[in-house]
Parts: sequence; structure tokens; C-alpha cells
Amino acid sequence: KSVKMNSESSVKALLTLSHKSFAQSNQFPRLFESYEEVVEQRKFLQPAWGIKIRNPEGLKAKIRAMKEDGVKKLMVVSDFDRTLSKNFYPHTLNQMRKERLKLEEEEKCEGPLHTGDFSFSVVKKWGGLNKEDQEASTALYDKYRAIEIDYSLPEDVRMAHMVDWWHGTLKIFTAHRFKIQEFDQMLHRGRVALRCGVLDILRLSKDKGMPFIVISGGLKVVIDLIFFHIINQIEQDFKEGEQLISAMKGAGESAAKKEEQIQAIFDLYSTAVVSNKLTFEEVREESSEDGPPQLTAVDYDRNVLHCMNKSIFVHDYVRKELKHHIRDNVILMGDIMEDSEMASDEDHKCVIRVGFLNDLKQHGNQIDKFMDTFDIVVTEDGPFLPINFILMHIEGATPDQIEEQ
Repeated sequence: KSVKMNSESSVKALLTLSHKSFAQSNQFPRLFESYEEVVEQRKFLQPAWGIKIRNPEGLKAKIRAMKEDGVKKLMVVSDFDRTLSKNFYPHTLNQMRKERLKLEEEEKCEGPLHTGDFSFSVVKKWGGLNKEDQEASTALYDKYRAIEIDYSLPEDVRMAHMVDWWHGTLKIFTAHRFKIQEFDQMLHRGRVALRCGVLDILRLSKDKGMPFIVISGGLKVVIDLIFFHIINQIEQDFKEGEQLISAMKGAGESAAKKEEQIQAIFDLYSTAVVSNKLTFEEVREESSEDGPPQLTAVDYDRNVLHCMNKSIFVHDYVRKELKHHIRDNVILMGDIMEDSEMASDEDHKCVIRVGFLNDLKQHGNQIDKFMDTFDIVVTEDGPFLPINFILMHIEGATPDQIEEQ
């Protein structure tokens, strides 16, 4: 009997397998950048990361308004790939990866640092795709990535190309019928690191109930897995960690019960991920008829979320399905201009927009557009420090406490 379930329903098996495979043997990689690695990055990337503010007085006014309303009226909305995650993979983490995977020689790197993986490339670069499909996936990226960031093209032309790109890539992935535990193996081999400061946002979301909504054109099952591993690392020393470990292992518990536990963890952090869903079915391979069926990715939700239709998803899905998370004030983060539309000024009292222009050598020609679009622009793959400082101020930290931090 075939049992269909979406990404959220299947995470139970993915988490159980991930802990059996990696976490219990301390082999799962650290998925976030440390402050020491922020400092270390300056040795490799020049110019070093920086912060640009479009209108300092206007930004101060927005921060004052948010502080008056307090954290209870604040939410954070963010893109994932190249926004929450790093554009360049930290050198220290790369050395740890080399040791973890027992690589005798360093893999070829075109620049001073390896480019970090995003949720789609984690799948593409993993060894599970055959050569033909790897080349097809790379060709799609090479063709459409240039179109994605070519703002001289009409918007409807770019939009049509993005739809073709997403459908083409997702069809390649689901044709391979990946087992759910393989997504964990992909992360184990990949180069994914969230920016320094993301953990502070998660902690504030948990402690103050501040909604943290991730709206990504990436792959939900991969993003979910990253968050679960990071939350596990945060919670190791707290009693909630026992609940988390129980949800991940959950021997003998029903699928419904385990889903309740996992949802409770998301609720604990007031966090939601809106992204592209894969459909999983329990499949028994012909070669192992006596073995248990395995959750296998057999299809994807045709209502794709890509880089240019996020504002539509916010209107049609987020504001309806996640209305309990909607607040008056928003700190919004993204790495392309369209991300700025994930929260509108008409729907919110105050919006602070933060843009990440990660590589000035390749995309320095976009700096003026970014400055016209975002209140703050973080350049050269910088950390979340300005966002963290703003959140500290809104939360009520004194100038001395912020300066010390």
C-alpha cells in the first residue's frame, strides 16, 4: 500500500536516520559560522565585508518606532540561500570537512574560498546523480542564473524563465527517487554554513516568541533538516533538548505522535519554512522485496516557489496559513531585489529591509540598485551583526551592552 506524505510528514524518518548515521558518532558537520570565522574571513576576501546604510536618519526613525512597539509586535522574514546561508564556505569548516570525509587532497577551488552550497546544489553535487543529469542540472544553472540577475530583461520574461528552471531541476531530482536518508548524506558531504548571528535570531524567537519566517525558492526538505540539526545543537544543554532527542528517535511511536513532537519544536522557536515541497511515498524496492519500504521522493508540488514570485506566495499562502505569525513590524532579509517584496509597506507599520550583496567582484554593478531598495546593505558575505544589534536594541539592551557585544 502506497502512503503519500509531504516534506513535513516525512521529516520524522529523516531525523531518526540522521541521528543514527551521524549525530550520535559526532560526525555531523557544524552548520553555522562562528565569530572567529567572521574574523578569519578577512584573511581570504578583499575587500573585507562592510555595511552600507541608505538613509541613516530614516533607519534610526524605523528602529525607534520598532523599539517603542517592542519585540511582541516584531517578526523576521528572510530568504534562505545566500541570505541565511553563506555565499563563501568558511576556511576552518572546509578543513574540518576535508578531515571528516578523509579527503587526501583539497578539492579544486577557483577563488580564495570555496563557494558555499545552497539547498539545490547540495543535491546536485552529491554523488547520487548520474553524470548525464549532473551535466543537465549544471546547464540549467548556467543558463538561468545569468537571467535571474539580469535586471535589464523585462520582468515577465525573467519570470517565465525562472518557472522553466525550477520545473526542470525538480523533475531531474524526483526522477532519481532519492531515499529520505540520502538528503542527510547530502548535507554531510556538502558545504553549507549559516551566517554568524542566525543562532541569536533563533534564540530570540524562542525566548520572546518572535516569529521567524523563512521564504525560500530552495528545497524544503533540505532547509528543514538544516534547522533541525542546528536546533538540536542549541538545545543540547536545555531540557527542551530531551524533547527534541525523543522526537528524533521516537522508537515505537506512531507517525502522528512524532509529527506532533516535531511541530512542537517548530512552535517552540516560532519558526516556519515556506519552500518547495517534495512528495514522498513508502516504496519497497524490487531488489529487496523482503526489506521494509523506504520513504522515497517520487514527485514535487507543481506550485513552485522561485526567486521572483515570493510576494505572490506571501499574499496567497503566508498571510492565510501563517496568519498567527504576522506582526506589525518586520525585519526583512534577502540577497536579490525581489526579496524586498516579501513584506509590503502597505501591510505593515514598519519594515527594515536588509540586502546581502555577497560578491562585489561579480555583482558590484548592482550596488546602486541595492542601495535604492534596501535600508541596509551588507557586502562581501558579511555576518548578521547589524541585524543582531538592531534586535538587541529593540529588545531593550543598553548602548553599553550593545557596544560590549
